Amino acid sequence: MSNSLSGNTIERKCEYCGNDRTYMAVTKGGTSYPKWNSNPFKEETWICGKCYRNLLYHKAFPPIQVRRSIRINRIAKRVCHKCGGKTTTQKSKTSPNDYHIWHRHPEVSSKWLCGRCYANWLFEPRRRFKTKEERYQYISKLFSGTGNPQYGNHTLNVGRVYTEERNKKVSEAVKQWAKLHPEHYYRIGILGAIKARKLGLSGLPTGLEIRMEKALKEHKIQYIPQYRYGIGIMDFYLPEGNIALFVDGGVWHADPRLFDATDILFFKFKTSRNEPITAEEVWKKDRIHTNYLKSKGYTVVRFWEKEIKSEIDRCIKILLYQKT
Repeated sequence: MSNSLSGNTIERKCEYCGNDRTYMAVTKGGTSYPKWNSNPFKEETWICGKCYRNLLYHKAFPPIQVRRSIRINRIAKRVCHKCGGKTTTQKSKTSPNDYHIWHRHPEVSSKWLCGRCYANWLFEPRRRFKTKEERYQYISKLFSGTGNPQYGNHTLNVGRVYTEERNKKVSEAVKQWAKLHPEHYYRIGILGAIKARKLGLSGLPTGLEIRMEKALKEHKIQYIPQYRYGIGIMDFYLPEGNIALFVDGGVWHADPRLFDATDILFFKFKTSRNEPITAEEVWKKDRIHTNYLKSKGYTVVRFWEKEIKSEIDRCIKILLYQKT
């Protein structure tokens, strides 16, 4: 922690001295931020670093166990600003106590959101479009007129025509450079995916996801679509029961009823080298994700495309059973 006082960037004031400045702290990543301490005796009040040090030095605070119990009792009285629930948020996996995780409302000060409402708010913008037609209309409007990157650029050589021989040489040179620098295109792909996410162009549901989502809504099962976890994204997260739900396409995930272990999937390629992978390698990757989620305490449920299309009611019964 730095001894230099910093200006208040989040409009807080110390409950004891009334100062709007506090000491700077540094995260593990090296990012500095104003260090404010919550007042253990009063909700939504803060103590600057200087007063907090003085109070600790003069032992004005009760022991840490008492401060923790005060905080837990205070948290138990919180109410979600959106749904009005008190216990509808997820329990902490790290604390042995009956401790629930709350999130500050990102738009309304001094208000709280339960874990479910916060997750709904967090993941809501990811699916801006329900169909590809809506996405195309949005893109056409976004990049028309002044939104076009080339708007106002009058330096283009419109009359220049390149020969086929020249285009062929450029193509061969680019392919050769790409083989020598595969990490460049991998990085460009990640940057493109991030940009698409910011524009709201990713996360379009597949046909199977739409069918499953419709069934979940009909049976009033709470869910979060495209929920991110440590090494991937699950199709649906069901907070009630802590269920990770996957809807696996028969071709994309190599349904054993359609593929043998040695069958080659020519539409999927390894990221390290341009080689198609086998069905066994696809199954191995899915097993890795399943085992990872189980180690984190999730209940993993996978349904094949054939089951969703022909036995959707049985799939819902399995989910309702897993919830209990």
